[in-house]
Amino acid sequence: MRRIVLHLVPLLLLVALVAACGSPAPAAEAPAPAAEAPAAPAADAPAAPPGQYNEAPQLAELVAAGQLPPVDQRLPAEPLVVTPRDEIGKYGGEQRGAAFGPRTGQLDTEALRMQSLLFIEPDLQSLSPNILKAYEASEDYKTWTLTLRAGMKWSDGEPFTADDFVFWYEDILLNSDLTPSVPVVYQSGGEPMALTKIDDVTIQVEFAESNPNFDLTMSKSHWNDRMYAPKHYLQQWHIKYNDQANELAQSENFETWILAFQYHDDHSQGQQDTNLPDITPWVLNQIDELGNKYFERNPYYWAVDTAGNQLPYIDRQIAVLVQDAQVRTLKFISRELDNAGENPLPVSDYPLYVENEEAGDYKVYLFDNSRGNDVGITFNQTHKDPVLREIFNDVRFRQAMSLAINR
Repeated sequence: MRRIVLHLVPLLLLVALVAACGSPAPAAEAPAPAAEAPAAPAADAPAAPPGQYNEAPQLAELVAAGQLPPVDQRLPAEPLVVTPRDEIGKYGGEQRGAAFGPRTGQLDTEALRMQSLLFIEPDLQSLSPNILKAYEASEDYKTWTLTLRAGMKWSDGEPFTADDFVFWYEDILLNSDLTPSVPVVYQSGGEPMALTKIDDVTIQVEFAESNPNFDLTMSKSHWNDRMYAPKHYLQQWHIKYNDQANELAQSENFETWILAFQYHDDHSQGQQDTNLPDITPWVLNQIDELGNKYFERNPYYWAVDTAGNQLPYIDRQIAVLVQDAQVRTLKFISRELDNAGENPLPVSDYPLYVENEEAGDYKVYLFDNSRGNDVGITFNQTHKDPVLREIFNDVRFRQAMSLAINR
């Protein structure tokens, strides 16, 4: 039986749990919804001993044909171990989510691919290593040491190392042509952070002033340009590494190397380069003539379940273009889509979904809002009126307003 998930608001955290773990899905039917997703990564769950890892049948066939290294060689020395919520999943199936445009409105599939340096646990308070193997802050929170997973690889099999962080930092973040203004999350005291390579798996980040919130930044690194980029692939379009980068760009119909680099470096919903390596559970490898996007299993994905099965369970994702929310609803009922996370299904349509449960062979679920709030009120702390500016900058005023609001 297929399931439709009805949201009062987008439950992005719930959907993101599927991304971290790979939702189990039988090959003959649609994958389970976010409600049945495995739980968050468990840092203390033991992985299977080396030589006892398992993989998806489609990857095993490639290994047998000599087209792919064995799974033990594709995984890092210490992969992330994910504890399933209920039971070990099964390989197979595909996840189909709506896309409201060829470059935007694709969160229904993107949310399952999101990976950040740290993982936000379901209690919404704890953070644990995800892409990182470990991290540590100095007592004054000015220096942060990040440890990568030794042997981790990009989806094309190339090593994922500290060099990819240095490349992002020196050649993207600090390059004014590519990043005119350094994001505030990577600054302190008005100065950009400093990032240095200690060795292949160790990175040191330093701030001019104490930055105790940097772990939160790392837990949302997906939204903050990630902090890494595939140097081995992107450097061919960078003028620092290729003095013919402008000529290469013009051969691809870009005016400058800057535009070409930004095109190939785009790992957002707008991604068009189907050869861009990634470290997500699925990677883009096809865009059809209608604009639908196909994401295939990453054979080098760096996580396993507690039985030693390399994740994800689902074979592939498809971002299906839809004209509007009404079309998406019809595709749900006709079993052409599997989940909704962006532009949530309206509560007003709840009777429609329930009425079609039996005919559509699906189940409708209602979920509570897991977000802290849906409306935020802020005060302009740079207001032109000096009196208002002084009031708005007084933390006591903002605290008083927070207490006074009837929630």
